[in-house]
Amino acid sequence: MQLKGSLILAGIAGLIAVAQAQHGISLAWQTPESQVSQSPGFASGVVGRNIAVDRMGRIHVVWTENVGTQFDVFYAFSDDGGATWSRPRDIVNSPLPATSPNLAVAPNDSLHMTWVDRRGPGGMPRLYYSRSFDRGATWGAAMDLSGNSTEPVGPGLISVDNRGRIHVAYHLGNPDGGATPAICYYVRSIDGGHSFSPPLRLSSNTGRHAAFPRFSVEGTLGDLIAIAWRDNRRNPDWDVYVAVSNDGGQSFVERVGQATPQRDWDPDAIVDPQGTIHLAWMTYGTPQGISIDYKRSADQGQTWTPHLTLSQARSRFPFLVKDPRRPYMWLFWKDERDAEPPPSQNFRADIACKLSVDGGRTWSQMEFATDLGNEEVKFPGITIDPAGRPNVVWSDRRQGATLEQVHFKRRHLIGDIDRNGCVDDADLSILLEMFGRAGLQVEGDLDMNGIVDDRDLAMMLPAFGSGCR
Repeated sequence: MQLKGSLILAGIAGLIAVAQAQHGISLAWQTPESQVSQSPGFASGVVGRNIAVDRMGRIHVVWTENVGTQFDVFYAFSDDGGATWSRPRDIVNSPLPATSPNLAVAPNDSLHMTWVDRRGPGGMPRLYYSRSFDRGATWGAAMDLSGNSTEPVGPGLISVDNRGRIHVAYHLGNPDGGATPAICYYVRSIDGGHSFSPPLRLSSNTGRHAAFPRFSVEGTLGDLIAIAWRDNRRNPDWDVYVAVSNDGGQSFVERVGQATPQRDWDPDAIVDPQGTIHLAWMTYGTPQGISIDYKRSADQGQTWTPHLTLSQARSRFPFLVKDPRRPYMWLFWKDERDAEPPPSQNFRADIACKLSVDGGRTWSQMEFATDLGNEEVKFPGITIDPAGRPNVVWSDRRQGATLEQVHFKRRHLIGDIDRNGCVDDADLSILLEMFGRAGLQVEGDLDMNGIVDDRDLAMMLPAFGSGCR
């Protein structure tokens, strides 16, 4: 009987493992994937935001690519929704390694990019900036933003507000064991990238590391800015701190975002047009192992709502993105429920997300955007296109251990129930027909709360006409 019981338990465990490994791709994400890069070696995603969509719907992507013994920044675009891509181009052409590009599009469709480069005196990594006024055809001369320093620079996050002001945050120093504490800085341009302000320190002088600042002001006037980073001032613990400005980046005050005995790590922060700060981070030492958590503040970070855990299994690297035209907000992350046991470093991560239609008060059921089986999604980047579709890029090694490529896909439109690319009367008719039905992935359940109801009808109204010609 003991053997029989053991076999039953083993069978149940096996079924659970199979169910987890075969989570599949959610209905709304069952769209074609395309390969953006054409690298003979390694084309890698980045930390931050490396995808942008302009008003005409052109999708712009930048990434780091290994060219022989050199790393450089490559760019490609798509004018057909990501079905096909332009020939990748090296747009930096640095004589020394160039990595970590981040990209933003301004209201006038100009493109603005930062990257890390060793071309400066002494070969120390510095943060550079360039811009394009012709939708990526040509790029301006590189501008050094971080200046002369004896410390290396981290990735530069860049965002452009609705007034065309350019905001950049980065860190100087090595947070992974450097003797000199890493420090977070901010610069801005109020003339479209012609010139930038001197670096303004964001993190306090605590003698400990502060690193990897992340933020976005896309779709807002840019007066309220919230920049979050991970902070080691309570060494060996790590916490989340947030620098908040209410004057467009002229000055900042430091707020505590999340400080617990657990390790609170790698946050992301965005602000919405209503003046709410949204904060997401990953927490180590939870029942999931690592969880994705969220909170918000309506008073510029002075107080915060209780945190919500939005992941279901071991997950890392949150990514908040706001639809700049509609009242929708998405939280993406890497779901690692299929990870191989230690000491393997194959986390078999896939892209997961949830949607909030009420400013972060409630969240939808979780969606899977990818299911790569034994392969791992690396460095996802996300943006929302003018029609309201989440567009995602990432890199993976599905073609072999020595070949990494950048891939793209986008979600179906919210409200496009018949999947014809347009939210119209036909979709409204389907929603009304399905009204009151409950279950997982029911057609018409736009907010993914398990039932087709008034909330779904309210969601369709701002989306009506999206994608239609």
